[in-house]
Amino acid sequence: MRDEYAQKLSAITQVLNEDMESEEDLINMKENDPVGYAVKIAEQTENQRKMKLIEQEQERVTNGKINTDSIFSDTSTYSWDSDPREYQKDQDKFQDSGAGLLIIDTLTSLQSIFLATEFAPTQIPMPDGSTSIGLNNAIPIVMTTSAQAAFSYGTYNQSTEEITLDNTTYSSTTTLGAEVETLGDFTIGYDCYQPRWNNKYTFRPERIQSLSDQLYTFKAGRIYEHAEFFGTTAVPRCTYYGKFTGSPPTYSGGARGDAIIEVVSNFNPSMVKAYEALSLEGNDRWACSLSNTDQATNVPTTGVASTEVWQEKEGFYYAPIPRNTSVVASGDLSSVDGTSQVFSIGTLASSSTGTTLLFKNHINNSPFPVGTNTALYRVNGSNLTPLNTFATAIATNKTLTLNAAATVSADDIIVTLANSAIEGDVMRDYYMKIRASNSTITPVELYAINAIYAKSPLANQLGQ
Repeated sequence: MRDEYAQKLSAITQVLNEDMESEEDLINMKENDPVGYAVKIAEQTENQRKMKLIEQEQERVTNGKINTDSIFSDTSTYSWDSDPREYQKDQDKFQDSGAGLLIIDTLTSLQSIFLATEFAPTQIPMPDGSTSIGLNNAIPIVMTTSAQAAFSYGTYNQSTEEITLDNTTYSSTTTLGAEVETLGDFTIGYDCYQPRWNNKYTFRPERIQSLSDQLYTFKAGRIYEHAEFFGTTAVPRCTYYGKFTGSPPTYSGGARGDAIIEVVSNFNPSMVKAYEALSLEGNDRWACSLSNTDQATNVPTTGVASTEVWQEKEGFYYAPIPRNTSVVASGDLSSVDGTSQVFSIGTLASSSTGTTLLFKNHINNSPFPVGTNTALYRVNGSNLTPLNTFATAIATNKTLTLNAAATVSADDIIVTLANSAIEGDVMRDYYMKIRASNSTITPVELYAINAIYAKSPLANQLGQ
């Protein structure tokens, strides 16, 4: 049908071209027949107008474009709750969903597109005193049928009054597969000024309403005001749907959670970085969970001066990043987090079922750690089998004392795994994800999280 229509347009163009007089004929007619010349000029002007319209129609047919007129109506465009567009995280905007609507099967009777009134052309004052018409040449629109049987998308150009189709996005039927991940319920906040979805909250109200710049939610038939004070009593931070009793009212309990901030350190993304420390620009310490592609560690906060990791210096809080502390699987090990945390002790000279191991080699001059932060393993082929004990002391130059009895045989090779936070591999990757949490119930300020790193010796980033 499209090809047949295009052929008919070409035939009409050919007929119009045949009616066009040559430049030489027009000059002769102008000199000898002025009246006929005026008539012919008018006919050729009309033919040129028709040919331009045909050219536009041919371009529409060949380039997947639709010429339309605009009707500005907020009630005729899609609202957010009925818009079939896909949810696109923080890039999605409320106003895009209702920007434009085109009913495909009405084009033969009504070549019009419905646009939100905010896209109506505007007059722009110019420096010379004149005015210019402001147009939007990339308005996102939804195209569908009267029965909404299928959907496609495109952009509308107000200057050319054309719709360019997006043939890569369409939807008529959808099949849902098995879930990839099940998330717990939460509340998501949309920032109308950004505009984007920029906050998630752990509280789960039944309804949310804003009134006079104040947030109200409903829970279990009650209305709650999200405020800093209840009367003159300060409400504990990160507390939702709590109870206040007595006179004057005092807080007597309620749901409480941590304040959580997640950021990603990815400066110079093509460089492999060895992360060394963190600093916080704020007025309080935060517990941080750090992770990358296959490593993880934690920077805790204890609140006790003797054990606190975060140190305050010049108004900032600084903490060294521990080595990789990813959980090692129980039972036989086929791999470990890093070779730096594995120490070879030696080969047993005899079997044992007690708390003393005798080795063939000298062990008193071997650099390996002992104590509760270590664990002994027996080499078993390509795996390590745990002995479920650790070394407490080197008794003699070839004897090792254990915390608990272990069953071993002569010629077994014994190794010890040290505390990965001390002896493990440094946190090393292109990026590091930082999840900071704070359970303080008083106001806390945090302006920036800084990750201090050094270039990994084997890194070869772009640009070198």
